[in-house]
Parts: sequence; structure tokens; C-alpha cells
Amino acid sequence: MRQTPLKVAFLGGSITDGYGASQKEKSSYRALVVEAVRESCPEHEVIGLNCGLGGTGSDLGLFRVRSEVIAHSPDVVVVEFAINDTDLSPRWRRLALGSLLNLLRRELPHSQVIGLVTERRDASGNSIPEVRSSQKDHLELFRHFGVPCVAGHEAIQAAVEASGLGWGVFLPDGVHPNDAGYRLYSDCLSPIVCQMVKRESQPVASATGGKWLQNPRLITPTSHPHLIKAPIESISHPLYSSAWHLSPDHPKFKLHGSLSCLGLLVWVTRRSGTLIATDRGSANSYPLWDSYSQTFERLAPRFLQKNLRAREINLCLSIQAHPEGGEEALIAGILLA
Repeated sequence: MRQTPLKVAFLGGSITDGYGASQKEKSSYRALVVEAVRESCPEHEVIGLNCGLGGTGSDLGLFRVRSEVIAHSPDVVVVEFAINDTDLSPRWRRLALGSLLNLLRRELPHSQVIGLVTERRDASGNSIPEVRSSQKDHLELFRHFGVPCVAGHEAIQAAVEASGLGWGVFLPDGVHPNDAGYRLYSDCLSPIVCQMVKRESQPVASATGGKWLQNPRLITPTSHPHLIKAPIESISHPLYSSAWHLSPDHPKFKLHGSLSCLGLLVWVTRRSGTLIATDRGSANSYPLWDSYSQTFERLAPRFLQKNLRAREINLCLSIQAHPEGGEEALIAGILLA
């Protein structure tokens, strides 16, 4: 008899975390799937790993997956990023998700991986072309890697058409399900996950083709303790526990050495000035973030990779003052290929 617990990891955004559910740990799709596995395998202890982080896509998921998923050797991994990946360019979306799936296949050859594609509609209930594009990319990449996929967006659409009651019955804000919407996702996902955990583990071959990132990593403030850190007490996730803090009193930091830098994970707490990266000393400067016209009422994570992509740099980051004051930026880490 198996002596270790069955582990099911859920890697995704706010939908995976359970935003919109009346009780995240009881009525989210994640909680419902774990409960279904417990009922299906009463002889085993079942552990659900919540790796859902709101506002993040497969780009950041690629850099979270080692510490949050792979380190725990789960039996099953559910991947859900189709909606948040809408904000990524198609090229970067495919590279990030493909690299993520490739890493899971390589590092967890005995684990089962399953994709979940969810739905998003505009305020009138209409389809959004950018969302359709992201859903299509996800379906194609899951197929490329031989990963079974639950088309949750199709289940929601079928339920809306059958009920004739409109999208708000399942997706009140057009994105996040209520308990009824989460139940639909769970009803599609649970039978497959239950079959997977009962299946005898067999190594799964990695897919061929595609130029994926082989060793993505994230330099965090804890990697460089001499840098100024600014704790964010209102958010418990490890990525938010500390950050490099750039403000008028501490306007810059430097990270020496030639780096193949993919980008930065940045968020702001108030109006921020322009964030500047300097390439090789002070020869060239690249504006990375200019929020003169934007005010964020809450922490807003931003993945910045456009200007730094594939550059070999000696990185110096600085923040220039916002004309109205209140400038502040928090940097969670530097993403390296």
C-alpha cells in the first residue's frame, strides 16, 4: 500500500486561487477537485497544493514552478493560465507556456499534467478575440506536449446556452466564477484527475520540437540580502513577502555581471515615476515603466520583458521622480533565461 500522500498541485492565477467563490477552500474548483479525489481514494491521504496567484500568467508561472510545484513532487499538476495569458504577446505566451510544460515533463516525468482552459467575456457577454487567441494557443500547446486538457470555457458556454440565463449566472464579473461556475469546472476536471491518481505512475517522454527556455530562474531580494527590502504585509504569497524598494530616498540599485535577462517583475503601490534600466554602465538607458498617466489603487504586478529581452547587460535600475510626487516602485525579482 502506498505510504505517502497523494498530492495534486494547482498552478494558475486568481481563478485557481478561488477568487469569487463563497469559500475558497470549499467551493473553488480546486477545493472541489481535491474533495472528489478524497472520496475516490478514501484509503489515501490527499493533499491539494494551492499555487494560484492572482494576476499572473504562464510567464511568471514559469519562474514559480520549481519552488511551488516541482519541489513538492505532486502526483498530478493542473495548469490554468489561459485568461491571464491574454495580456502577453502571442510569441511570449507560447514561449512561456511551452517552457513551463517542458520543465514539468523534464523534472516530473512520473507526474501527470492536465490543462484547464477557462472563460472570459466582456460586459455584454460577447466573445473577446484576444481571449480566443490565448485559449487556442493553450489548447495547441497542451496537445503538443501530450497533456490532456479540460475545455472549461466550452462547458460554461454550453451551460449558458442550456439555461438561457446569461453569463452572469456563472461568471458574475465575466472572468471569475461564482460557486455554480466553479462547480462546472470541477465537474469537468474531477473525473480525469481521479483517474490519474489511480493510474500506476509511468515516466512520460518529453515532447520534441520547440526552442524552450531550459533553465529559467528568478533572482529575488533574498538572493541579495544587502539590497533594501520592503515587506508587503497584506499579501502572504512568498513572491510578495519582500521586494527591492526604489523611492526618492533610495532611487537605484546595481546588479553587476553579464546577465541574459528576460525581464523584471514589478509592481507599484502609488504613482510611480519612470523606471530605467541602464545597459553596460551608462551607455544606453531603456525606459521600462512610465506610469505618469496611471494610478494604481492596489498592488499591480507587471511583467516587463520588452526592452530587456535577450540583452546581455550589467543592470542598473533607477526610478525618476513623478511630477506629482508619491513615487515608489517595488521589484520582486529579475527573470533570467
